[in-house]
Amino acid sequence: FVAKLTDALGEAEETLVWLEVAEECGYLDPALLENLTQAARRLIGGLVKMMRHPDQWCGPAGLVREDAELYDSD
Repeated sequence: FVAKLTDALGEAEETLVWLEVAEECGYLDPALLENLTQAARRLIGGLVKMMRHPDQWCGPAGLVREDAELYDSD
């Protein structure tokens, strides 16, 4: 779970860079860049909180596992 959150964090941080590039190339006006940057930073903050306390976001293993026999192909 944390590994996937780490991947998402990296992607969100990369998005910040591409937002700046888009603004520099004239695709975004500064006000829109600011709005999108703030939204991305809120998202990043949420990901970091989830990474710090993953137990709050994951239930007990027994609740998230499925019976192996559902996937048996014998």
